[in-house]
Amino acid sequence: MVNVANDCASVEGELTAESAGELASVQEQLERQTAALRRLEDADRALVQIVLAGGTLDELCDRVVSFLDPTSSAAAMVTTTDGRVIARAGASDELTRAESLACFDRSGRFLVESEPMGPRDDGPDADRVAVRIIAGHLDHGVLVAFSSHRSLTEDDVRLLERAATVAALAITKDQAVAA
Repeated sequence: MVNVANDCASVEGELTAESAGELASVQEQLERQTAALRRLEDADRALVQIVLAGGTLDELCDRVVSFLDPTSSAAAMVTTTDGRVIARAGASDELTRAESLACFDRSGRFLVESEPMGPRDDGPDADRVAVRIIAGHLDHGVLVAFSSHRSLTEDDVRLLERAATVAALAITKDQAVAA
């Protein structure tokens, strides 16, 4: 036990400013990743609860918006596989701004055939992210999110992918009830 304490003391004494900086950087990265995982877990619980309680895709979009930006400076939409918007949420100015972007045609259809899915590079289109809503081998549409004040990140994409899985459950449930 004494040897371990002496070893720790000697390692502590050898800690240079450079290695202390590296250690702080690793600790900061670990804290960011922990916060991102906590956010995803919270989102999973909240989104699944919406479906289990019989909620709608509009409610799911509303919850996605609240996770993307608690101040509601975001919008989220669910579209069919051909781009017709079937659910939406967000502040009216955010929705209006999103629908005025080049990713929508004049009829209000989201251009699924020309919009990339998943993460985007920084640039003029980094204010939106789209992911497919897939259950098994069936494509049920697209979940797309918009933010007027920041670029959406890979963490946001992960959140949308989880939300898309829950949306697939909701859509599948609705189809089963309608059958």
